[in-house]
Amino acid sequence: MSFHWRQLPPLATLVTIFAVVIMSALGCWQYQRWQQKLIRVEQIHLRSADNGVSLEQVLRESKDWRDFPIRTSGILDTEHVLLLDNSIHQGKVGYQVLAPLLTEQGSILVNFGWIPAPISRDILPQVSLPGSEFLALGLISQPDLNPVVRVGLEKQGSWPRRIQAVDMSFLQQQLARPLLPYVILLTQNEPQGYMRQWQPVVMPPVKHLAYALQWFGLALACVVVFVYAAVKPTGDRRAPSCQQNQ
Repeated sequence: MSFHWRQLPPLATLVTIFAVVIMSALGCWQYQRWQQKLIRVEQIHLRSADNGVSLEQVLRESKDWRDFPIRTSGILDTEHVLLLDNSIHQGKVGYQVLAPLLTEQGSILVNFGWIPAPISRDILPQVSLPGSEFLALGLISQPDLNPVVRVGLEKQGSWPRRIQAVDMSFLQQQLARPLLPYVILLTQNEPQGYMRQWQPVVMPPVKHLAYALQWFGLALACVVVFVYAAVKPTGDRRAPSCQQNQ
């Protein structure tokens, strides 16, 4: 049996090529994310053994400080508490409690953890934070900008204030003071604050690898289907070698 390559419609060919390129690109992107997550998880594990860097060192050196343990002290501004809305913990809706810490290097937000929301949306939870001098032990976080959430930010009058995102430029206007571009996630061992279960890496690396294999598999399946549709088997049409005698 031989095979014959037949020409498929140009549109089908273009769609197949486009699909294979897109799915292969997505597979490569997920593979890169897998490698990046592996490195980050290893770095977090190594950093967890450190005693903590100083805020001065963080501001002095230009590097990725996310998830580094930090140790700094200052005066906690309990008059300007921020409640980060739509925070979920174990299926319950609540807020993350943040407050500015006034240090020698500048004001930096400290996240004290999660607190459940009252039944009524019009009522804010009662917050109690330590006053005067405060030693913050935690992990360094750098909030991501979300332009979709930023559209819904509105100024409010009284404190504490409900916020939809940790938007530094917006919060600087609310607090009438500059803020350092980091947030300290208070450690779970710190007695002050509320429920804290920080998870720096939300999606484990193995999921990115699984997604990469899935995209590569779909791209391969696309190629196989295209080849199967384009290649047509033909029968053996050779003439017989001898004829029967009449």
